[in-house]
Amino acid sequence: MGTAFTLAVKDQDFPMLQFICEHFSPDASALASAIDQCIEKEWGEGNAFLIEAKHKSFSKKTFDFDLDF
Repeated sequence: MGTAFTLAVKDQDFPMLQFICEHFSPDASALASAIDQCIEKEWGEGNAFLIEAKHKSFSKKTFDFDLDF
């Protein structure tokens, strides 16, 4: 997964970045590494997309509480 992110960031290939995130569900460490690579390459579009992807994948935890006593 890391190699795919590295190649996409190196070439600043936005469609490839989208494809990786949509079809392979990268874990938090892979996304964090790719975000760091985008920062090093000063690629804002890729960085913003990855931050949003990270937020979407790991913020889906919702809980329903039964407050009827």
